[in-house]
Amino acid sequence: MEEMKFDQEEMRRLAGRYFAGEIAAEEERELFRFVTSDAACRRQFAAWRLEWEAMPASDAATDRDWRRLRSRIRLQGSARSARPGRFAAVWRAAAAVAVVCATFFGARLYDRLLLERATERYTVTTKSGDRSTVCLPDGTQVRLNGSSTLTYPANFNATNRSVELSGAAYFDVSPDEKHRFEVKVGNCSVVVKGTKFDVTAYPDDSLITTTLLEGAVGFTAPRGETLLRPGESLTYDRFAETTAITHVNTAQYLAWIEGRIEFIDVTIVQLCESLSSLYGVEITLDDRLRADGTFITIRLSNQESLDSVLKALDLIVPVSVHRQGPSVRLSAK
Repeated sequence: MEEMKFDQEEMRRLAGRYFAGEIAAEEERELFRFVTSDAACRRQFAAWRLEWEAMPASDAATDRDWRRLRSRIRLQGSARSARPGRFAAVWRAAAAVAVVCATFFGARLYDRLLLERATERYTVTTKSGDRSTVCLPDGTQVRLNGSSTLTYPANFNATNRSVELSGAAYFDVSPDEKHRFEVKVGNCSVVVKGTKFDVTAYPDDSLITTTLLEGAVGFTAPRGETLLRPGESLTYDRFAETTAITHVNTAQYLAWIEGRIEFIDVTIVQLCESLSSLYGVEITLDDRLRADGTFITIRLSNQESLDSVLKALDLIVPVSVHRQGPSVRLSAK
């Protein structure tokens, strides 16, 4: 996209006309394009606004205009009845009103720009097997897992830092005691002030899982809030509206960030649910496998294909694999 270039002096002149309430519609559109072009232009506009607010009501231009007005009064034969002090006071009052109006109109445009900027939202989506790193406006780093979507505003508001997640992501939140950080997942949310944690909430999975690595978080569901400590993992069932907390090996939850596939002490049902989301396929199990309570541990590199993972699984729990397009069915041997 070609970079937009503006004449700074011309933009300053238009800003002055805007503050004075004298700007034409086309000029205002040009000024608006300038202010919305980038952050530097917004800062420049704000500086011009402050200059206008600080401008004294009686300056050289005001005195010059007063002298012109007084001359016209004399030419009209009103010099005797005119009271310069009184007219000067009126003129200065009018100038003060002009500055107030300029401040109001400048604030109106600036506030409109801030409002539009605050309501502007970005969405980042990853495909199956992909990863993406997102830096939020406050410096928070988000590592987005495959088949996931993160939505966040261009600017956080004055009291809250809020994002929306569908899928799985790891958050390294910038500390800010005055502004809480919130991850919304459906009708639930994870609230923090500065910490490292993992959230998994795929839309086709009834379970929401959040694991705390550092700091403190609160998980809020319709029935209340649950606090987590480092090393704890919370699982919330959306249908049953139940919450369970377990102590976990947090290295397992960092595996996908560090380029590893690592499942420690999970059932085959839990494993296949994760693999379905990770590889973007539908994995179904027969009744015998679903009833199998064996706990499984698998460690592989992130470059492994689904076939390689299933072969590794076959060494632990003998299974037959039936593939048809994006669907995989596993049955006990």
